[in-house]
Amino acid sequence: MILAAVAAMFMFASCQKEEVMTVQDSQADELVFTATIVDQTTKTTINTDGDDTTNRGKIEWVSGDEITITDADSTSVVYVAETSGQSVSFKKKEGETGSLAAGSTYSATYKSAPSTEQAYSDYYSAANQAKDLYMTAPSTSETTLSFTAACGLLKLNLTALGTESDQTISKIEVTGTPTGGDKTTYTLTCSAVSGESIKSANDFYIALPAGSYTDMVFYNKSGYVCPKSAKTAMAIANNKIQPVTLTGIAFNLLPGKFSVASGKQVRFSKGNLYWNGSTFHIESSQTAYPTSWDVNHVGHLFWTKDAANSYAASFSDGTCIISDVPYFAESKGGLAVDGQSGLYALSSGEWRYLIESRAKGLYKYCVTVSNGGANYTNCLIIAPDGYSGTALSEITDWSLSNINSLGLVCFPAAGRRNGSWFIDPGKFGYCWSATPYWEAEGKAHYLYFSDDVYPSNYGYRDDGRSVRLVCSVSK
Repeated sequence: MILAAVAAMFMFASCQKEEVMTVQDSQADELVFTATIVDQTTKTTINTDGDDTTNRGKIEWVSGDEITITDADSTSVVYVAETSGQSVSFKKKEGETGSLAAGSTYSATYKSAPSTEQAYSDYYSAANQAKDLYMTAPSTSETTLSFTAACGLLKLNLTALGTESDQTISKIEVTGTPTGGDKTTYTLTCSAVSGESIKSANDFYIALPAGSYTDMVFYNKSGYVCPKSAKTAMAIANNKIQPVTLTGIAFNLLPGKFSVASGKQVRFSKGNLYWNGSTFHIESSQTAYPTSWDVNHVGHLFWTKDAANSYAASFSDGTCIISDVPYFAESKGGLAVDGQSGLYALSSGEWRYLIESRAKGLYKYCVTVSNGGANYTNCLIIAPDGYSGTALSEITDWSLSNINSLGLVCFPAAGRRNGSWFIDPGKFGYCWSATPYWEAEGKAHYLYFSDDVYPSNYGYRDDGRSVRLVCSVSK
């Protein structure tokens, strides 16, 4: 009887062991999914054989394509296509440790949702083709997944003004509101590739969620920017290409954003304004200004003229500054200079806000700046909002190249002009505001700096002083 009982125990244990193994084997069985592409122009590369609004190209899964499947327990597992075709089987990728629950609901993604930080090569190839778009498959209780595109492409074709060096782009920012989301900026970095020049032969692709986009900012390798705002919002739709052609891109602004009133920011032009005898232009650098009289390069400008003084000696057509050129007023839409529109002069109150109302330590005066072997004394340096670089009080390298790399704005002490006489260049700085002082006295406000900074000084309008224009930042 004892031997029989022992034998029965061994037999029971053996049965138990066999039953457990069977359960484990059942759990180890992996699900197989079938994935289809609902819109057969979805999974694609940009191809030249179709129009831009339709994303044409390959429409099949390719063996080795990977999708990520998620079950109702939020377990995510990567599956791989076994073959090629429009509807193919996907099995769990080798090396994946998780397992999806059988009989669950499933959703899936192909590639990643458009990142806010993209590289030029992410959606571009030498054959002028974009890579596969982000696709999603909605929740289903079946093991057949139906994919559709969940983003579109903005295709930018750009041509720029200026020299070849001005046409080398390093970054593009596109700002807008995805459908059902918040305002977002998407950045395309271009500096690491050879095809980065802004020429008509090059297109720049940015993957964006469906939505409405209005603002773009272009950066070149020299660190200057060109903002563009669309009069009509660019609509991005899933699985579509939105082509945009922009000509005359001009890099004349510094990248930093400066608050000049509550809720208002501006960018400064890359240099002072000057008159070449017929039109206005922006100096080639932050430190540049004329030091002798030249009717074809007038950088010290009068604020206005009156009936008794046409100042024709300064400008061949009698045109003068600020009040006589209504487009210098922000309310008039600003002035177009060297391809950049919307430029205007700060008001006296905006100069005061810039200097007095922002965080402490954001400006420094009496700075000697070196550029091209020349030294420019008594410069005023102002840092942008949120500046996080080396504190101005601790900077020892005051070369213009370093100033530019830190995103600082530099105002040279250009002195002033009385007729054709130059007074104190390199000692004192004067920048006109757009605000008159007393109409009866013929005066206007200006920013003054030397051994201190006075943002709301005032002087006679027939005194030639510097003008530094700004462009409002879109909100």
